Amino acid sequence: MADYFHCSIEFVKGDYPKNIWEEMNLLAKVSLEVLENTYYFSGFAPNGQREELEEYLVEQGIPFDRHSEGYGEIAPELRVFRPGLIDRVMIRSNEGDAYVSTNALRSVLSIKNSVSEIVKRISDLVEEVDPSYPELAHYRDNVEKKRK
Repeated sequence: MADYFHCSIEFVKGDYPKNIWEEMNLLAKVSLEVLENTYYFSGFAPNGQREELEEYLVEQGIPFDRHSEGYGEIAPELRVFRPGLIDRVMIRSNEGDAYVSTNALRSVLSIKNSVSEIVKRISDLVEEVDPSYPELAHYRDNVEKKRK
């Protein structure tokens, strides 16, 4: 049996066809909260995920962020989906921060390279654990531009 952990899913606002909007609400199993640029689900879910809702959003190409609380040996997670760019689950600290292991940093620092090469390798490590991606508001702006 799955454990229930708190999670939140935030996805970009848009004028979705009625059938898609109804399916998103059905899969969320609660009414979605309306924020300035996004819709928002927050609640407890099996393993801190609303798998069916997440997969539906992926199928429909709707960008979202899912934050899952950790508990005990289960680490907090952030899943980021941006169509055509990134679909990734990243481990977070209890405070929600990404982190690079000290062993990985020591490995980079132990190699005798120029300062610029060390900085590049550390930047690569940071990008690996916490990649850059557009914020959800960016997609809201694109939706607004398409309407005009």
